[in-house]
Amino acid sequence: MSNETRFSISSLRHPDYIFDSLNWERYRDTYEGGDYYRDKYLQKFSTDETALAFNTRKNISPIPAFAKQALLEVRNSIFQRLADVTRIGGSEGYQAAMKSNVDREGTGMNQFIGVKVLTELLVIGRVGIYVDAPNVLPTTLAEKPSSPYLYHYAAEDILSWQVETEENLGQFKSVLLRDRAVHYETHLAGVQLPDGERKTRYRLVWRDPNGDIRVRMYNDKEEVIYLPDSEVDGSVRLDLPFVPFVMPNIGGSLLKDVWSYQVSLLNIMSGAVNFDLSSNVPFLTIQTDLRTAGSHLKSPTNNPEANNQTSKNQAESIGSTQGRYYDKTLDRPQFIAPPSEPLLASLKLQDRLQDDIRRLVALAVEGKSGSRTESGEAKKMSSQSLEAGLSFIGTVLQTTEQQIAEIWASYENTQNPNVAQIGYPTRYSLKTDEERLDEAERILKLADKTPSKMAKRAAYKQVITLLFEDKVTTAVLTRMHSEVDAAKYTRTDMEFIVEARKEGLVSDETASDALGFAPGEVEKAADDHAERLERILASQSKAQGAPDESSPASRGVPDLDVDTDTTKDQENREKPKNPENS
Repeated sequence: MSNETRFSISSLRHPDYIFDSLNWERYRDTYEGGDYYRDKYLQKFSTDETALAFNTRKNISPIPAFAKQALLEVRNSIFQRLADVTRIGGSEGYQAAMKSNVDREGTGMNQFIGVKVLTELLVIGRVGIYVDAPNVLPTTLAEKPSSPYLYHYAAEDILSWQVETEENLGQFKSVLLRDRAVHYETHLAGVQLPDGERKTRYRLVWRDPNGDIRVRMYNDKEEVIYLPDSEVDGSVRLDLPFVPFVMPNIGGSLLKDVWSYQVSLLNIMSGAVNFDLSSNVPFLTIQTDLRTAGSHLKSPTNNPEANNQTSKNQAESIGSTQGRYYDKTLDRPQFIAPPSEPLLASLKLQDRLQDDIRRLVALAVEGKSGSRTESGEAKKMSSQSLEAGLSFIGTVLQTTEQQIAEIWASYENTQNPNVAQIGYPTRYSLKTDEERLDEAERILKLADKTPSKMAKRAAYKQVITLLFEDKVTTAVLTRMHSEVDAAKYTRTDMEFIVEARKEGLVSDETASDALGFAPGEVEKAADDHAERLERILASQSKAQGAPDESSPASRGVPDLDVDTDTTKDQENREKPKNPENS
């Protein structure tokens, strides 16, 4: 066996791995939270706090998860747009796998990218994706499987790598990966079940001097694992043009500047809860002679006081059924409470830290776009910069998936690969629904003030895009825009149209059409309205005796009254006079 197969494979590390791995654990802890996070990052108030008091406080301390929530907002804003990703071309097997089974676990590509890849990418800053084939490492075209599959590697398991140069930029010349597979134990009747352990293996993939792609496996003892198609040195040749590995990188974790804020928030919240439960309790005070006060108000002394009296403890029974005498020369007993200012200040600081966490995550997204300005206003987050940062992350995902499609096609047919073309949305948004509604209202107000119908239609399209771009597919959004172009009227709000109808500015037919009612509804409504007026008039006439034809409005049918002022006159005539004023 050559020396190449016996070097310390587990000790190899890329310089970037050594530098970045110092903080990876902090980022993961911040995202995952849980009891482990509290046990690890909660600190004692001081050396005077006993172990018992610290453990008691730890057990009641809440675990903040605001950093995770802020990061998930970014992930979900991208994830919900994955429905608009287009994958054109490729084989039938590729298209079928993209919908429901890219990892041999029943996962579609959108879910694989959105849950496994994107989450890891945002938390750590990079992630690895390996494209494998069902038949272990095929070497001939006849053995090529019809459906490759994917699995991802956490950054901690991408130990070392070397990228290609010149014409093969973006590809890897070699990569060392660590596999953590579930270890199975054979039980009775040949049934295999996990035994609670994970088995570590190392996967070395590289391009040899002849240009062939090779892979060699090592066990946890760094011994070469010989596979059925292994050559003398334990390697297997892959019939591929490049190393089947992709490593998207966004240049750093979104939690890089956030994790310390959450540690502070954990300890501040712990102190606030502890204060509220143990210290924020009112207690009774009674004015008395200090010579007879208890030890909790005055330190006891060995010297007798006046009249041979010494200090002693006094306990008070209090409650709704308890009373107490007090001397008329003394103040009334009363309850006092500790000051609330420290607790209120703590709550304000907690709110500030929570807001800062969300703001810092948004700034981290903004920084991914590389946009910077130097004015003081540049420190304020702009929606354009946020969208640019989200678009940058989306572009990284698109490039990653395009590389996966090329490797996938090469597995299926090296000589003539049928590579699918991947398209991702170009715009993303991190705004809340409330922020979108506020912006939409501002746009609509401005649209009402312009005389240009084309400008109004453009504004309505902008509002539709703002409110629905991340909630419907691109095809549905396009249909919405087409409906705006096809609409006859540029004002469709009900209050405006009804008011215009009352003032006689539009006809019934135009108002009905603008509100979206079907043709012919005006005639039907007129008939129904006439019948309703007749019923009301007949009912009122029967109740009042002889009908007063001069004032239909006074009998509940104002629509038939030519002069609406007669209603008031009729009411005044029928109103009884006050004898005192006669």
